[in-house]
Amino acid sequence: MKPSDVVDDDVPVDAAVAPDVVTPIDVVTPPDVVTPPDVVTPPDVVIPPDVVTPMDVVTPRDVVTPPDVVTPPDVVTPPDVVTPMDVVVAPDVVVAPDVVVAPDVVVAPDVVDVPPPTDTGPITQGTAPGESCLTAPSMNAANGLWRYQGSTSRRNDDHRGSCASGSGQGDVAWRLVLSEARRVSLTARPTSGWSPLLLLSAGGCLPRAEDLTSPILEREASCVAAPSGSPASLSAVLPAGTWYVIVDGNGGSGDFTLDVAIETPADDAGPAPSSMIGPACEAVPSSANRVALDDDQGSAPINLGFDFLMYGDRFTRLAISSNGFVQLLTASGTADGIANYANQVLPSTDAPNGILAPFWDDFDPNRDGNRVRWWTGTSPRSLTVRWVDVPRWRRGDQRMTFEVKLDETGAVEFRYCALSSNIPGTAGVGTSATVGIESADGRRGLSYSLWNGFAIPRRVLRFAPR
Repeated sequence: MKPSDVVDDDVPVDAAVAPDVVTPIDVVTPPDVVTPPDVVTPPDVVIPPDVVTPMDVVTPRDVVTPPDVVTPPDVVTPPDVVTPMDVVVAPDVVVAPDVVVAPDVVVAPDVVDVPPPTDTGPITQGTAPGESCLTAPSMNAANGLWRYQGSTSRRNDDHRGSCASGSGQGDVAWRLVLSEARRVSLTARPTSGWSPLLLLSAGGCLPRAEDLTSPILEREASCVAAPSGSPASLSAVLPAGTWYVIVDGNGGSGDFTLDVAIETPADDAGPAPSSMIGPACEAVPSSANRVALDDDQGSAPINLGFDFLMYGDRFTRLAISSNGFVQLLTASGTADGIANYANQVLPSTDAPNGILAPFWDDFDPNRDGNRVRWWTGTSPRSLTVRWVDVPRWRRGDQRMTFEVKLDETGAVEFRYCALSSNIPGTAGVGTSATVGIESADGRRGLSYSLWNGFAIPRRVLRFAPR
């Protein structure tokens, strides 16, 4: 191939050499063109002896010269012309079948780095599941789409989730080890008419729960049960650590396909958290409203009296859960999952969504009287909800007083007033609780504390708009 600036299609065959072509002084072109004796001239291809061919360019022997390119017989290619390494082959050049791929092109064999839709795109097959978390194989933790296949038929009932604790069906498990936070989206599709259940847990290998006091439920991150024949799906941002993905039966058992999408979570640009030690909680105003909540129960919607903006959504109402969180509601929204006692990682598409959780755990505020209050404030307009000396379910010796306050500027405060069990490592300081905020769609949010036991008296956790 010759450089494009050597050949001019408009120059006649017998034209003189253009002034900018340098004829080397040591090359004599006799009138009848004498080929030097030490140059081997192929029948119709002249290769200058000192032309440098790049190492990664292979010149096929059967390259076809396009018929409309005329090489003047008296034009000599200067011997010092070097073909650049990035020469682009013209589109009408026929590439021989033995072209060699450049050695610096690396094709990743098993990592598919694509956006994570759950139903489309390249999917890489993963390993089969284990009988339980004791034998759970590792999932691929790289970003991409992964597909796993398994069956819950003729499997032991090793695990139970809060969303269908009485299922009594066989289950299988995988282990997922994350070195940093990742959004993990799971979809379990049954191949026949049975109902799958998806369970995310950080509880490790614990025995099957015979009742809801088992510690296996204390570290359940998310649980979704599907109706008959439908897929079970969830999506959550998981912190770094070891997690267990369990497919269980919500009714029946059978074969299934599990699609897993892993991606780096986007910066949600939500409220920025900060923590401090503040003054003691103020006394409950005499005008405060009492809320009668039984175990695992939510209140009717309460008007805020102002618009509250978070993650781009506008809320005008909220509902109070007996289990230490409030759910934000739009003007036409309805509470969903408000009675959920099994706290989970935030954000998660599993209900409830759009929540402010100062201390999401399993509480029983009506054990010995109504213990939830709410009241409004001014300058700026605000609403405060306080859980007063509420006992944990079946643990009357563990009582907490805490509150959430939100105002019209978009700020949120969690305050921890009193803890009857202030022993590090116990549930009384939050070792079984979720603390954080979440958007209405369940895809943005923050788990400020997840089973970490961070609560101490007079701590104030503030989420300020950016």
